[in-house]
Amino acid sequence: PRTPGRPAPPPPRLVVGEWVDSWRGIVDRVAQLQGSPIEYLQCDVTQELGAEANAGLLDLAPEIDLVVLSFVLLESGCNCKFLRALWEVTGHAVFVALDAGQPKVHADGQPRPLAGSLRTLFDFAVPLGATVHRVDDAKGRAVGLVIVDEPVGEA
Repeated sequence: PRTPGRPAPPPPRLVVGEWVDSWRGIVDRVAQLQGSPIEYLQCDVTQELGAEANAGLLDLAPEIDLVVLSFVLLESGCNCKFLRALWEVTGHAVFVALDAGQPKVHADGQPRPLAGSLRTLFDFAVPLGATVHRVDDAKGRAVGLVIVDEPVGEA
């Protein structure tokens, strides 16, 4: 809720970083439909953050509060060196990772341990001292992780 007499905060700056330039048209259409701009820049999570392909992302990184990795880790492999650099340069932004390919639940309905790219991302986050929240679908399959820089119990 806004405090009376205080101006509304500025709208968030939305930026999509993508390796494939052909997504630009889709991003532009979403921006048009929502009535606010979405910037588009190319980047490559398979390279180091300091690589030429990631120059735009590196320049923007100190302003980033939220990083959403949607299926990119499963499709391209999880480059932990890139992620670690992005975590540090953003000042520990919140990371949300969505990926598929997780095992189904046990016959008794209990979730299985993380696997694949989400397991790699979990193993990346824990040594950083970050808190990792698992996101399951209605069937108990892991579909994502939320990684935050806060002690357990404050999430």
